[in-house]
Amino acid sequence: MDLTQSLVGHLQALSPAGFVQSAFVLAAALVLAVQAAPASVRTAMTEYGARSRKGGTKGQEDTHGEASLHGLLIYLTRLGQVPHQWFLHFYVASVAWSIFWAVQLVWGGAVLTAVAARQAQTGGTSMTTGQVYLAWTLMALQGVRRLYESLFVTRPGSSPMWIVHWALGVVYYTGVNVAVWVEGSGAILDMWNSSQPVQLPWTKAIVGTAVYLAAYWYQYQCHSHLASLKKYTLPERGLFQYIVCPHYTCDCVIYLGIAIATAPEGYMLNRTVTASLLFAAVNLGATAAGTKQWYGEKFGHDKIRQKWTMIPPVF
Repeated sequence: MDLTQSLVGHLQALSPAGFVQSAFVLAAALVLAVQAAPASVRTAMTEYGARSRKGGTKGQEDTHGEASLHGLLIYLTRLGQVPHQWFLHFYVASVAWSIFWAVQLVWGGAVLTAVAARQAQTGGTSMTTGQVYLAWTLMALQGVRRLYESLFVTRPGSSPMWIVHWALGVVYYTGVNVAVWVEGSGAILDMWNSSQPVQLPWTKAIVGTAVYLAAYWYQYQCHSHLASLKKYTLPERGLFQYIVCPHYTCDCVIYLGIAIATAPEGYMLNRTVTASLLFAAVNLGATAAGTKQWYGEKFGHDKIRQKWTMIPPVF
């Protein structure tokens, strides 16, 4: 009971930014924990679609306990299968949240007011009003482009995915749409209460936006190339010559650009956006590692041995 009360008290003491940061860090830790689990357990929980292994658990590789757990997880994941096309919902949610927060920002909505007031109570530095508008614009552009790609560029897969993966994706895009502006709460409240001009730290804005736009364009090129391939063909054009999953690399760089552009005074990065970047890097990194393994098994390890998995020259 004392532990529960302590945890509740800690959560109540967190600012909205602190809560979002903690949620992203915890989610990243859970992904790492799954990656550290036995191979049979990891496979059951993370692999789906084209990369899923349908042959069950190899008895000579698993202990009896691992095989039993693997079977239980397979059963549970099959209970909650949803169509692979539901990936579209991630970007519908992202665009919907961008619209919601824009309305709240322009008309001084009650939800944003409550969150911003709570955040402002913690004090500290804040993004400027210009950075808030820039952050919203960059996030909205990313959501709109990914929604467009899902509707008109990429081909939906036929394999289902676990509903837990779907739910986590929706929650992620909900959280990141708060992350991009929450550290600007003080500036938002000041803007509503006075007629101060919109301010923007131009160096951070230019550098961050340039990083964002480069990754934005290259990610579109990557998705277009993947969509042009015959089913289960090894991608080799553009950045795929050097990286197994460059579209994941670009996704991380996009959020890095936003983190730079929206860094409050005295900081190189926006901490809340960086927390979302941490989760994205860990989650996509785990998927990229599985993709590289699958490519190696299907097309030959010699064809991908010289490629980075996701982040040159680190991973």
